[in-house]
Amino acid sequence: VPTIVLLIKKVLGEDYDPLFVQEMIGRWPEGVLVAREGFRICAVLGGVVFNPNTARILFLGVEKEHRSQAIGSRLLKLFQKNCLIRGLSVIQLEVRVTNYRARNFYRRHVIKQKVLCLLFWVMLLH
Repeated sequence: VPTIVLLIKKVLGEDYDPLFVQEMIGRWPEGVLVAREGFRICAVLGGVVFNPNTARILFLGVEKEHRSQAIGSRLLKLFQKNCLIRGLSVIQLEVRVTNYRARNFYRRHVIKQKVLCLLFWVMLLH
């Protein structure tokens, strides 16, 4: 968990309490995914069950030196699969309007989008 929290801080600039991340893993282990290079974590996706049919992605980050290698796409596809196995049909997430790289990433992977002060994305799973 400490390694995940450090990676989130490094890549996303956000502070997550290690106890919160541990709680996420405890409630739904399949919702927190990591990609490794050897023994080192280079990417992380963290999601929670938001309601009986909806998951919410709280963070997805890939180290700069590992971007553009489809690592984020593979994590997202695995998360989608885990959602379907759990019986969830919707994935929600938010992206800062100024985060163009993330916006383009999610634009390639989502079906629907609602625009608020942050971008709010909704994926419908089939």
